[in-house]
Amino acid sequence: MGPGLHARGALADPAARVRFYDGNFECYAAPLALRLPDTYAQLLHLGPVRSSRDVRKQSERALTTTLRQIEFPGLRILVYLFSADPDRYQVARVQIGSAHWQLSALQVGTSINAVSLSTRWPALPRQGSWEIQGDSAQLLVRLVAGKIASVDYFCDSGTDEFRY
Repeated sequence: MGPGLHARGALADPAARVRFYDGNFECYAAPLALRLPDTYAQLLHLGPVRSSRDVRKQSERALTTTLRQIEFPGLRILVYLFSADPDRYQVARVQIGSAHWQLSALQVGTSINAVSLSTRWPALPRQGSWEIQGDSAQLLVRLVAGKIASVDYFCDSGTDEFRY
């Protein structure tokens, strides 16, 4: 093992960056699946909406696809909406920054010791970031002092341009 590495592959420095590939990782597959409502109307009732804005619209024939950003206190969601089916939505990104939101097995504020991960994945570092890259999705977890500080799901490979 090289200098500065732990047995599980995390760097020993105070702000480790653990990145790895798992082609099977998806936003809605266990063990780290997002838990969101089935319809757009239900999504809007998760809590008080702080703001909502259209990021981009694309029209083709009589159909429009809209990328909309919805912000709740401690939660930002980017979704695709479809004019042909107003209650349907597709998630592009979910940023969880508050312990209030229990939308995944990864809870903001939870100790890394309480998180159960797949045995084929490296351990969460005490400080820094932990990132899974899948074929069609990505997950970024930021950690501070051994606790989860934020969780970002990227559910569409074309959403990198929307990183904040």
